[in-house]
Formats: sequence, C-alpha cells, structure tokens
Amino acid sequence: MESAVEKIPKACEPCRKKKVRCDGKQPCQRCQRRPSECSYRQRIRIRKSARHTLSPIIGPSHARSTTNESQSESQIPDASGNPPEPKKQADHARDQLYQSVAATHGNKADSVESSRLFYGPSSQFAFLQQLHREILCFSSHHQPGDREVQEGGPGLDLFVQRSIFFGIAQRTRSNPLPSHMSLISSLPVQQAVEFLAGFKAAASPIVPLFADQELDDLLHHFYSDESDSSLSPQRRALTLAILAIGGLTTAHTDVAELLFIKAKQEAVVCDDVVSLSMIQLSILLAEYQTNMGRPNSAYLNLGVACRKALAMGLHKESDISLVPADILQKRRITLWCLYFHESWQALALGRESALKMSDISASFPDDQPVLVGLCRLAQIAEDGARVIYGRRYESLGQLYVAAEKIGARLREFADQYGIGSASLAHKHKSRGAVASLQLHSVYYHVILLTYRPFLIADSALKPAGGPKEPDTMWLRQACRYAIDAAQDSIVYAASSFRKDEACKTTRYYAFFLDANCVVLMYDMLRHPAKRNYNVDYINMALQMLSSMVQDEPVTVSQNSMKQMLRLVEDIILNGNRVTGPSTELASLASSNTTAVEVLSDTQQGPPHPNFQFPSLNAGSTQSQQFIHFSNLPAVSGQGNFDNALNIDGSAVAYANPLPYFQNDVITTDLFNFFPVDLLSPYNTSSLEGADNHNT
Repeated sequence: MESAVEKIPKACEPCRKKKVRCDGKQPCQRCQRRPSECSYRQRIRIRKSARHTLSPIIGPSHARSTTNESQSESQIPDASGNPPEPKKQADHARDQLYQSVAATHGNKADSVESSRLFYGPSSQFAFLQQLHREILCFSSHHQPGDREVQEGGPGLDLFVQRSIFFGIAQRTRSNPLPSHMSLISSLPVQQAVEFLAGFKAAASPIVPLFADQELDDLLHHFYSDESDSSLSPQRRALTLAILAIGGLTTAHTDVAELLFIKAKQEAVVCDDVVSLSMIQLSILLAEYQTNMGRPNSAYLNLGVACRKALAMGLHKESDISLVPADILQKRRITLWCLYFHESWQALALGRESALKMSDISASFPDDQPVLVGLCRLAQIAEDGARVIYGRRYESLGQLYVAAEKIGARLREFADQYGIGSASLAHKHKSRGAVASLQLHSVYYHVILLTYRPFLIADSALKPAGGPKEPDTMWLRQACRYAIDAAQDSIVYAASSFRKDEACKTTRYYAFFLDANCVVLMYDMLRHPAKRNYNVDYINMALQMLSSMVQDEPVTVSQNSMKQMLRLVEDIILNGNRVTGPSTELASLASSNTTAVEVLSDTQQGPPHPNFQFPSLNAGSTQSQQFIHFSNLPAVSGQGNFDNALNIDGSAVAYANPLPYFQNDVITTDLFNFFPVDLLSPYNTSSLEGADNHNT
C-alpha cells in the first residue's frame, strides 16, 4: 500500500491539470525531471467544505454532530430548509407585486362591449383591499392566492360597493329630451337663480372660470326672448353645465341630471371645435361628474380638455403683448384650472396625467391665490406619485427617505399658505370657508397618499405569532403622519361645516371623509386599543355626511361607511375574524344591529374637546399584473342594511363608501406593491435623482 501523503494547501499547476496527487514541495516529487515546470498559484482557492454544502440537505441535527453548535445555528437553516421569517415576508411581498388593477363590467368579461377600467396603486381602491384583507384574516401572512388575476366580487358584496364602481347610474330616461323653450318653461327663473347662487358659493371658488357678473349675464341671456341676445350653442352649453352643477348643491338632483344631459346635447355640434369655451365646458362637465360620483367620466372629460388645450397651445404662451389683458387672464385661469383638476383626478384614480407641470411654460394668473395654491399642491402630489408609486426601492427605509422629501415640501407649503396649525401665525387675506376647506382637504389627502403605504408595510411586518412590532421608530412616525392627517382632515371639515353652510353643499367632500375613515378603520384593526379614539372621528364624519344633501353619492358613501364600521367593530369586540369564504362575513354584514348596540361602546372613550393638528408637527407596471373582475350578482340580504345605524336620528339606505371611485377593485394587492425589507432609511445609495422636482 502506498504511504499516505500529507495534506497540503495547494498543488502545483502540472499536478493540478493532470489531477494527480502532489506533495507540495518545490519542485514536487512528480516534477523532479522537469523542475522548471513546477509552479504554484499565488492565491489559494477557498472551497466550501462538504459539510457546509450538504447541511441544507442533511438537516441541522447531523450538522451539529460534526461542528460546533453555535456555528451551526448561525449558518444552517431549519430542518425544512425555509429562509428566516423576515426574509420570507419580504420575498412574499415582492413575489406578488400588483402595481395596477383592471376591472370589467358586464355579464361577459370577454365581450368587446364590456366596460373595462384601470386603476393604479394611489387610488382608494388599492387601500380598500387592505381593509378587506384585514377583515378576512387577522394574520399578516394571509395569502390572497397565487393567481395573477383575482376575483373581486366577494369584497364588493361585503362592502356593498358593486353598484358604484362604474359610476352612479344616470337618472334620465330614454324619452326625448325637452327642447330649449320647453326646458325654460319647466325650469322657473327663480329656481335657476337658486342654482346659480349655489354654483357661485360652492363651485366658483374651486372652478374660477367666470366672474360673478359674467355668470349673471349668461343667465340673463339664457332666458332672454330678444333675438340679438340669444346665446351661441357653446354659451348655452356652458350655462346649462353651470346650472347643473348648482343644482347638485340642492336636493333637485333629477333636474340637475336633465340640465347636464341637455348641456352635452347642445355641445354636440361643437364637439370638434378647439376653443376656450369648449375647454371650459369639458372642465365643468368633469366637475359635475366628480360631484355625482362618476370619477371615470370626469377623467375622460378632463382628457378631452387637455387635448384641446394642447392643440390650442394654452400651455405655451406666445407674444403676450399681442393678446388683450382680459383674454390672457382668462386663458391662464382656464389652463391652470385644468392642470389642477387633471392632476388631481389622475392621482386619485392612479392613472397617468395628460398635462404635467413640465409641459407648461405659461405664468400663473393674477389675483387667484386659491387656484395657485391648489396648483402648487398638485405639483407636489405629481412629484409624490412619481417617487412613491412610480418607482421601486430596494428597501422600505429608502422609500421613507423619498416620502420625507415630499413631506418636507408639504410642510413648507403649509407654512406658506397657512394650512392647519400654521394658520395661527399666518397673516393672509381671508379665502372664504369653501376655498379654505378645499385647500386643507387636498393638503391632508396628499399627506395621506404619501405615508399611507407605511401603514400597509407596518402590518405586513408584524409577526404572525404575536403582537410584537418592528422596532423602527421612523416607520412608526410615518404611520403617525398618515393617521394624524386623516384625523386632522375630519376635524377641520367639521369646523368648516359649522362656519359656512355652503361647505355642506359640495358632494365631493364625502370622498375625503370616506378616505379618512377607511384609514382610521384600518388603524383600528391594526391596533384594537385605539378603537374608541378612532371611532370618535368616524362618528364625526358620519354626522357631517348626514348634514349634507341626502342624495347620491353622499348617501352611498354614508351607508357603506356604516357597514364597514359595523364589520370592523364586530371583529374587534367579538373576535369574529374569518379565514374561510366571505359568505360568513356576508351573513355577518346582513345581521341587524341597532344604533344603540353599535354606538354604546363607541361612547365609552374619553371625550376629545381639544383637537390638535399633529400632522403638521414635523420636521414597472406590467400587463400581466392586472386584476380582472366581473359583475357578479350581489349578496342576498342587502336590503336588511337600511335601518342598521341611526346617526342623529336619520336612517338612510345602505350603499357604498367611495362614490367617486367606483370601487370594484377591492382586491388591489397594494400590500405587495411596496418593498418591506428593512434597511436603514439613511442608506440612500439608490436614491440618486429621487429629489429632482419641478419647482
């Protein structure tokens, strides 16, 4: 037998190539005849031992028998071969990324006549899915399934939202519309004056396209019998649209619907005309549809207005010395009014905007501080949508750094325009209650969209086996920003409602109240101990909704919020969390609950007479990732919801929470949109260029 050769760190090159044993000498035994060829590598190759390679296969028990126990515990996974739990959570979130969703309306999803809509991650639908998930299963590891296309019907039925996803249905019948003369005879001048006053009070501060005198002149000529005073089709359409918007500030919704349809009919002959009046008409039609709970229609009308504005060149001013001052001012007001509404609707629906700040070189209009403030907010929101929802970060910490840059700009805006607590030391000309409420509502909602993703991430990072939370103070702070913004928005709206009755007449404010309450309900499910505190704010929002015009879409929002609150409270109080099919939840939702049963526990918490504004105290979409839905039948027993809750003695029929965002996309998986691996938020190596904002 050949004597054993001593183990050596490396073999010479000739022996290594021939794969023969080498003794490691210089020259080695086999290279004695040709010593010049015996050479060794300068570096020693480090190979993994067989024990290290086989340890995931043989399991930790065998590995511990051949190595030190402490080393094996740190290097070898468990017997199942699964990765550590935090990494598993992060991988799960990334594996099921949904940046956008699509929904189809109709009995046949594959029909070319079916209506199909798309919504992105900044839409309210995306966050509603998180509330739906929390209700279905308390475990943060609840998996919605591996399918790329998910059915959203159960969630729609649970929240009673199926009827409004594609917009509140038109109330006009198929009968022929009245002629101009018959319309005038059926709409008394006194009622038209009331509608016009409603438009001036509630809509004109937000859509300042016309001065009060211009509005009075339009109404005068609309009812004038003199031939030389008759309006052109474009002016008649504008007048009808203005009256329709004003009609929504009253309870005469059916009349407003008729005026709206008549305005569209008048504009048919001018549909392809590129003029300032037609751009203004599209903005007014979008404003009407927004207040009627038809956001998709509003988005389409604004898209038409953007195309015509670009075709007209409103965004690029030519020689202003050749344009009369009043016409130049009118153009600028129209352009910037269009920019705000287009940017806002695009952000709220999670869609692309057709008109961005980088496209515009025109100056702001004179003497329009509210419009300029809204446009500056829209610019911050546009940048926020790009850096928060439009790119993927390697870690949640880096996402937080990007969000903080947007938050800093928002706080600077608040100081400049006297928003919230900043108004105490801010000396500015009074804006009026309606304009101030609009500025505050948009401001708080932008904060909400900036920090809302961290609520989802915080819930996703919770261990399934206990209440322990991730020990990351910056993540807790980000969650507080979102919760504080929701609470502050509700408190400020309540104050505005008490000061000015006109604030109650704008139906779109129900959207802001809905969005705030959904965030608070989600927070209640994450932290049941905060239930009493958050329910106080939710009840305040419900009382405000009950003081508004009791018609669609306000009643739709009001009743569905009650439905969601009932579900959340029942889960918190009774522990009725379900992991099975949502039919159990449907039966839970349809159970009758009196107002005393629901509200008795909500009044146990301490009162909160002194409200602060803590939200101001601070320093690749792929088509394969769409979620497809169909219009399935609603859950039986829906009619039993009508008298379940009674706020301030008023009972209203149950419907849907977010009339402005027809919420068919309940199963948008925003949970998987954001990176959840926790790196330091101050590791900004991958954030180069993230702070390139238009200023």
